Amino acid sequence: MSNFLGVDIGTTNIKSILFNENWEAVFSIEKPVETVHPSIDRCEQNPVELVQLTNEILCQSLLKAKKKGINIDAIGLSCAMHSFLPVDKDLNPLTDLMIWSDTRAMEVSDSLKKNSTIKKHLEKSNVPMHPMLPLAKWLWFNQYSNKKKQLYKVLTFKDFLIAKWFGEILTDQSTASATGCYHLEKEDWNHNLLQYLKLDASQLPKIVPTTHVLDKWLDATKTDINISDIPPLVVGSTDGCLANMAAGILDNTKASLTIGTSGAVRTAYNQPINLAQKLFCYPVLKDYYVVGGAVNNGGNAIEWFKSNLSNQKGDYWDNLKRSVSNISSGSDGLYFLPYLFGERAPVWDPSIKGSYIGVSHSHTNLHFLKASLEGVAYGLKHIFELIDSRPNTVRSLIVDGGFTKSEAWIQLVCDVIGVETFCPKITHGAAKGAAMLAKIATEKTLLETIIALKKIEGKIYRPNPKNADAYDLFFQNYLNLSSMFIDD
Repeated sequence: MSNFLGVDIGTTNIKSILFNENWEAVFSIEKPVETVHPSIDRCEQNPVELVQLTNEILCQSLLKAKKKGINIDAIGLSCAMHSFLPVDKDLNPLTDLMIWSDTRAMEVSDSLKKNSTIKKHLEKSNVPMHPMLPLAKWLWFNQYSNKKKQLYKVLTFKDFLIAKWFGEILTDQSTASATGCYHLEKEDWNHNLLQYLKLDASQLPKIVPTTHVLDKWLDATKTDINISDIPPLVVGSTDGCLANMAAGILDNTKASLTIGTSGAVRTAYNQPINLAQKLFCYPVLKDYYVVGGAVNNGGNAIEWFKSNLSNQKGDYWDNLKRSVSNISSGSDGLYFLPYLFGERAPVWDPSIKGSYIGVSHSHTNLHFLKASLEGVAYGLKHIFELIDSRPNTVRSLIVDGGFTKSEAWIQLVCDVIGVETFCPKITHGAAKGAAMLAKIATEKTLLETIIALKKIEGKIYRPNPKNADAYDLFFQNYLNLSSMFIDD
């Protein structure tokens, strides 16, 4: 029997899940991650504490497997994208870890958007400009930090963790691609861009495939983890890419849609796809590229409404169901532009603001709730439409995230997007994708083979024809309204 441990380091939690050969979860361990906000534009984590926390989870996972008499064949690693961590020669951090939601580089990013040279180079990366990119954060650091002379390497947290574990400074292709400094066709750093940024390639990690295997754990790491015999590590990929794999997305006939705090729509192609700087394209495996976009406004926008505008009493999910059931599609002309937290895809404007449009005296609190749900769904459909503009159009969605607690919400999203939607009974997201990649790397198994072996239970939702037709029109109205607020 083969068993693989997937470790997913997110921005809110670190999770490890052990999977058996039937891809059943044997056990999972999860711990929260602390994020601090020294100012409104800063989102930071302590990288040293994050390493210690990951070590604790890894130790607990290995001991639990040993207690159960289970041999772990390999560990797969997933990590959140777009983090930034400059270090000195002794790998001491020169700043706290800047995570994706840190927007201190907004001014730098805005100036780069107007720079034709940068725009030309970013087309080689297939990543839209945004302050979340390590590229923008590097320029901020280079312009404002008083520790530039101490700089040795520019890393992501995943690179930092691997360096601490193995003494090697390297990064996987997916993580490198998400920095904005990667050349997708050459599968290397974009040296022309680096020259323009005044960043030397020697200051960046060596790029390796996502299937790269490391097995020479440092003695100091074994001491920190308190285990002498640690399975090999497959360096893995990023959380979004691995969640896409775990959802069983093999090609662009299917797409995954997630609504948690934020949201995302992703699919897969067998070659790089350039969508005019509207969506990302990240390499994962040979002939497997994840294409899509993430939005800032998902469940957090609905939670904001609940906390600030809702006058509904009783169970939150019951109110949501009543809103969807009792208010007609389109919320009687009330629209919500869900840009409360700025926006990523496909707008890429961290300063854009949200609004309700078309408010009348007849609109009730339930109208505002349904309009909010529809606005979030329209934002995701905006991404879906760009994905779906390619050949071999998407014929079905696979959904996950906190919103799947509500069948009414799933059905609304299904009606708005307009394709058959499958909600798995159990999802394990990026941790499962990391474990899958570990098997691919160590057993030379094809991704198609793993996905074919997985028997997934769940429920199928189909668009209500009447609602879907109505939402096609309402979505066009949404696009027209949102275009008035988007600065091209």
